[in-house]
Amino acid sequence: MGVRGVPARTVTLTNLSATALPFDLQAARLLGAEPAAFRLTAPLLPRTLAAGEGLALDVSLAPGALPGLHEATLELQTTLPGPTLLVPLRARVVEPILTVSPPAHDFGEVAVGSAPEAAIVLGNAPGASAPLTIGSLDLQ
Repeated sequence: MGVRGVPARTVTLTNLSATALPFDLQAARLLGAEPAAFRLTAPLLPRTLAAGEGLALDVSLAPGALPGLHEATLELQTTLPGPTLLVPLRARVVEPILTVSPPAHDFGEVAVGSAPEAAIVLGNAPGASAPLTIGSLDLQ
């Protein structure tokens, strides 16, 4: 599981060679505008991929990514002829917006030993695009 409940995304590199020729994945790295905004989990490299074999690389949002748009590139260096393989990465981090209704409550005069109640509703603001999770609530 990635940051804020967002699962890691898997990028699979597959050898689709019809001639059964293997190739090596020599390196995988994050680069571009904000590589630190992402986390790459890959097996030990270099790794040879036989014909038909695939290799999964997991990419997730790095802990501490601030709200906003984050972009980077996953670079895959292989022994294949031609250009290096580049996979664009993009994530928009949004925050939930907590609402409290009513914003205040006056219990007025309360007799000793009584236990008046008031409903206070906590929610996510209309239009907020991130889920709201309340892990605990302390009344002071």
